Amino acid sequence: MKKTNIFILGITVGIITVVSTSGFASSKFEKVEAYLNPSMPVTLDGNKLDLDKPVAIIDGNSYLPLKSIGQALGKEVNWNEQTNSIELKSTTTSTISNKKKNAIDEKIYYKYMDVYSKYPVTFQKHNSDSSAVIIVNEKEYQVHIGEGDIYIDTLNKAADETVTYNSSEVFLQYLTEEQLKEFQKYRINSTTKMFTPIN
Repeated sequence: MKKTNIFILGITVGIITVVSTSGFASSKFEKVEAYLNPSMPVTLDGNKLDLDKPVAIIDGNSYLPLKSIGQALGKEVNWNEQTNSIELKSTTTSTISNKKKNAIDEKIYYKYMDVYSKYPVTFQKHNSDSSAVIIVNEKEYQVHIGEGDIYIDTLNKAADETVTYNSSEVFLQYLTEEQLKEFQKYRINSTTKMFTPIN
């Protein structure tokens, strides 16, 4: 059947959430005028969320995609074809933990000092939303730091040296992929906390 998006009114914060569904007759819908804002960031506990749909503005209210928000809050979001309803289920702590570990294991890291030696950073200020304002080559950037984006290696350090790794997501906020090709890439095993160089 034809797939469409329905909007379900959220609670407490006056948002409408979006989930992809099928099976509703067109008579069930009410037409509204909406404006999309792909550049509007949404954060949870200071960490920027990766939404699968942009924020929609309707009558001055912000509307967020239910699936992305539900998953960020540790909920499983499903469409029930038989009851024509959206179901949210709590996921177990271990499931959430494993998803976070898998996400971190898939990240690409670089040694901070390797990159800093060629592209030095001047910190202007740290913000309360886990972001920082920096200056690189006389240009100002606001860099957002998510979970697992910065690691200090406490297992493999030699003597008194402390090795800090930043994820590619951090560096790509002020550098290009081409610039990062100059440096050695690493992955971390989130269980053992060991870093391994990769090609």
